Amino acid sequence: MLKIKTNKGYLDLGGDFTVQIDEKSPVMNDRGSQTVPVTIPCTSNNAKIIGFAHRLDMGVKPMNEDQACTVLDGVYKRTGKINIVSAGKKEGVTLNIGFDNSEAYSAWKAKKLNAITLPVKEYSSVNSLCTHLQQVLGGYQADYAVFQIMTGNDSKDNQSYPKYLNYITPVSEGSNVYRLRYQTRTETFLINGTPTAVTLPEGYGVTAFLYVWRVLELVFSEFGYTITENPFKTDKQLYNLVILNNAADCCVKGKLSYADLMPDCTVDDFLNALYVRFGLVYNVSSDTKTATLRLIRDIVDDVPDIDLSRSLTDEPLITYETARQMKLSAKTSFTGAAPSVERFEDYLKDQEVARLAKVDIGKRVIHLNYEETTGRWFKWDEENKRLTYSSSSFFSWDRKSDNIEDNELTSDDECVPMDFAPNDILSPQYLTDYVHRYTYLKTSSNNDDEDSEKAETPLSFVFAFTSSQNSKYPFGSVLPYTSEGEEVVLKDGSKHTLSLLFQYKNGLFINFWKKYDAIIRHSFNQVEINAQLPVHQLMSMDILAPVALRGQYMLFDGLSYSLPANKIMPVELTLKTLRLIAPYNLDEEHFIKDFGSTLYIWKLVRNTMTEVIENKKKEILDSFNESENTILSSFFKTNTDDYMTPDSDNYVIENPPILDNDKLIRNYQVKLRVYIDYIMGGPEDLRQTYDETFILSYIGEFISVVYSG
Repeated sequence: MLKIKTNKGYLDLGGDFTVQIDEKSPVMNDRGSQTVPVTIPCTSNNAKIIGFAHRLDMGVKPMNEDQACTVLDGVYKRTGKINIVSAGKKEGVTLNIGFDNSEAYSAWKAKKLNAITLPVKEYSSVNSLCTHLQQVLGGYQADYAVFQIMTGNDSKDNQSYPKYLNYITPVSEGSNVYRLRYQTRTETFLINGTPTAVTLPEGYGVTAFLYVWRVLELVFSEFGYTITENPFKTDKQLYNLVILNNAADCCVKGKLSYADLMPDCTVDDFLNALYVRFGLVYNVSSDTKTATLRLIRDIVDDVPDIDLSRSLTDEPLITYETARQMKLSAKTSFTGAAPSVERFEDYLKDQEVARLAKVDIGKRVIHLNYEETTGRWFKWDEENKRLTYSSSSFFSWDRKSDNIEDNELTSDDECVPMDFAPNDILSPQYLTDYVHRYTYLKTSSNNDDEDSEKAETPLSFVFAFTSSQNSKYPFGSVLPYTSEGEEVVLKDGSKHTLSLLFQYKNGLFINFWKKYDAIIRHSFNQVEINAQLPVHQLMSMDILAPVALRGQYMLFDGLSYSLPANKIMPVELTLKTLRLIAPYNLDEEHFIKDFGSTLYIWKLVRNTMTEVIENKKKEILDSFNESENTILSSFFKTNTDDYMTPDSDNYVIENPPILDNDKLIRNYQVKLRVYIDYIMGGPEDLRQTYDETFILSYIGEFISVVYSG
C-alpha cells in the first residue's frame, strides 16, 4: 500500500492514488529525480499538514519547515521533499516530490559558498597562527596550502607598487627554504594614484588557499551528505587543486575562518566550474545521506554495473541523435588573461614555435616564442623590430567541425595568468586587489582610509606545489612547470603533467573530455526500453555507472515507474549508447599540434670592424712616420649610426638558419674620421691639419646555433 509520510503525519491519498517517478542521470541534466505532479484531496488532515495552502489568509509559506517526506510502498522506501504547485478546496492540492539530486540542485542555486557552515581555527596569538602557516608553506599537510600570489601590480613613474599575499623570501642567500613575511611593518602602496606609506599589523598579507577536495567535503556535509567517492582527493594531481582568495587581513585576529577563504560565488557556480573543467558529476542519496562524486571520463570507461538484457519486455526503440562536439571556455577578465584570439588553431596556424622556460624580450628573434613557465606567447614586432607580448594561453576548446552542433560549456571561474613577480617568484596573477574584513588602511600622514569592501573574490583555481621535489621554492600555478621550466615532480616521485588550460597536450580537453567528445560525435543515440525490475534492484541501482544491454555498454539517461507496484515492477528506461559508430577519424578530430621545434638563430662569431679600423689607422700613421712630418696630436672617430651593423642587421633576424653548423657572411660599412695635427717637414716648419673621412668595409661572420632563449 502506497503511503506518503511527513513530519506531521501521513497524507490522505485517496483509493486510486498513483504517482509516477522520473529519475534523470546527472551526466545528462540537472533535473534530478522527482515525481510527476499529482493531486491529493484537500481534506482537513492534508490541509493541516501542508499549512493550509488553499487559504488566502495564510501567513506562513506552505510547508516552509516541513517539506521532508518518505514515500513508502512495501519494501520501497524513498526520502524526498514536497513542493506545492497549486491548492484549492475543490480542486485539491497539486504537488510533486523531489528526491536526491533534485533536492541538492534546489539548495545549491541560492546558497553562497561562504555562507555554508564552515570551520574557524583559533590560535593563541597571531604569531602562533602565522608560524603554523609557515609550516604549511614548507610542506606540512593541512586542508589548505600556502604560496605566494599577487593581487595587484600597480606602477607610477616607472616605479612598481606590487600587492602580495604570502610574500616569501629565502632564509639565506641561495637557500631552498623560504619564509613568510607577516611581521608588523610599513609598506608603500599606490592609493588613489599616490604612493602612500601604510602601517600593517602582524599577520597582514598572509592567507591560506583551501584544497578543492576539502571544499567539496564541506559543501556536501552542509546538507547532511557524506562523500563516498571524491576524485579530487584520490587523484594525485587533482588533490593539489586549490581555490584562490584575496583575504589580506584574515590572520590579524589570530584565527583562521574558512569563510574568509571562500570566493564570492554560489555552491552551484563552484560545482559547475568543476563540471566544465573536469567533468565532475555527483549523485546523492537522501536515504543513505551519501554523495558519490565521479568524473565523466571515468564513468564512460567503467564496466557495467548491471545487465538489463534479460529484463526486457519489448524490443528497444533507437532514436538517432544529432552529432555534437564539445566547446569549452571560462572567464578571462583578469589583466593578461584574455587570449588574442578565441581558438588556438587560429593563433598558431603553421608557425614554428620556440618553447622556452623564460623568454628574454631583449633578444632579436623572429621566431614565435612560448614561455612554458607562464603560458605566455611572444612574437616579433615587425614595426618596432623587437619581441613583444602577444597572447595568453587561455584559448577556448572549439574544434568547429563542419555540420556538427556545439555542446557548449562555460565555466564560472576566472582564468589566472602566471608571471614572475618583482621578487622573481613565479606567482599567480590574481589581480583583484585586497579584501579587508578586520582592518582599515592607516597611512603615515594619519589619514584613515576605511576599506569600502568594493573588492570581490572571484572563483579561481590553481595547483599548489608546496612539496615538489624539484622546485626551488613552494609555489602555485595553472601549469605543470617549475620556475626553471621542468615538469613538477611530486612528493612521491611522480610527475604532475596536468594544466588548467583547455588546449594543449597537457590540457583539460585531452585529459577529461576527449572520450566524451568522441561519444557525442559518433554515438550517444537514445535507446528506449521497457523492463521488469525487482524493487530492491531499482533501489540500489547506480545511475552513474554504465549498464549492459545485449553486449553493448550504455549510460542511463533516465527511468520512469509508477507506484504502487509489486515486488517486480515495470520500468521505462532511456539509455545512451557508448560504442562509436563508423565512420570517424578521431586522430583528426582531436588532433592537437605538438608545438615546439628545434629552431636556429645566427650567432655572430667574428666581426672584423675593429681589425679593419686598426689597420686603416696604422696605415695612416705609418705614412706620416715615413715622411718628414711631425705628428703633434691625432684623433680618430668611428661612426656606425648611419650604417647597418651586425646587431641591427634585419636580414640576420628575418632569415634564420634551418640547419645546424650553417655559416653566413655579411658585409658592412663604418665611417672613420681622422684628425691629425702635424708640422710639415721643411725650412718653414708649417703647422698643418689632416682631416679626412673614410668609408671602410668589414664583414660579420655568423654560424647557426640552437635558439634557447
